[in-house]
Amino acid sequence: MRRPVVVSTVALALSLWVVAACGSGGSAGSGAEQVTAASDPVPAAMCEPGSSPVVAAYDIDTGAFRWVACAEGGGMFLAAAATANQVWVEQAGATTRRFVLDATTGAVAGDADAADVPDDADYRTKGPPTLDGVHVRGGQDDPLMGVDRTTGEVVWQAEGHPYYDDVWAYGDGAVFVDAWDPTGTTPGSWIAAYEIVSGAERWRWSPDVGYASPWHATGERLFALGADLWVIATSDGTVMWHTSYAPSATGYPRMFGALANDDSVFVSFTTEASGGD
Repeated sequence: MRRPVVVSTVALALSLWVVAACGSGGSAGSGAEQVTAASDPVPAAMCEPGSSPVVAAYDIDTGAFRWVACAEGGGMFLAAAATANQVWVEQAGATTRRFVLDATTGAVAGDADAADVPDDADYRTKGPPTLDGVHVRGGQDDPLMGVDRTTGEVVWQAEGHPYYDDVWAYGDGAVFVDAWDPTGTTPGSWIAAYEIVSGAERWRWSPDVGYASPWHATGERLFALGADLWVIATSDGTVMWHTSYAPSATGYPRMFGALANDDSVFVSFTTEASGGD
């Protein structure tokens, strides 16, 4: 497996940032093929020793690996917004730090404020959706339901919950959640797509091996994260492509966030456990 070629280094604050690029092939597909994107390099090998990935970019149509931005020592990073030109990233710590990466190269453009994010950016959705007067409610410990926004009447209820209480995936008229069979008749769990207005199940899907949870949806694509990134059609649950990394020995660095623009998917990483782990 070849390592990415280091093309530049950028010093920012007290951390050394490394941007690496690696061209690799991939192919788009549909149906049950579950097309696999090129799998080198794996997250643990994306960066030089002592550094860990912050954000990696993949071709949105083929899954080809484009670039990775790395940080010395690792940390918890979350892709917060993305446009054609920039990716906003939040770094957790005593205080939340925000900075911007160039969307084409991964180079660090500097620190930023949340107010700098334009309205048309693809941004992390922290709350549930509302469509045609129906508001979705739920959480990791709360029932999933659709409620009439005017009267408060429960329109529908289903099994499932978002990845975290503040991480909701929805779009194309549906909300995407982790779901299961409460009777125990069907073992395991899966991603379920429910119509926001009616609560009808549009489709359900789970990987053959491992797990994946819905993180974010934009346009006609759902991004599900586990040890791998899965790009799934919102309309019918077809897997467009996915990485094939498999879990690392330690479980870290692991994928922790996904956003997109018209050309790329941006996946952020963490080397630390989050509050919901």
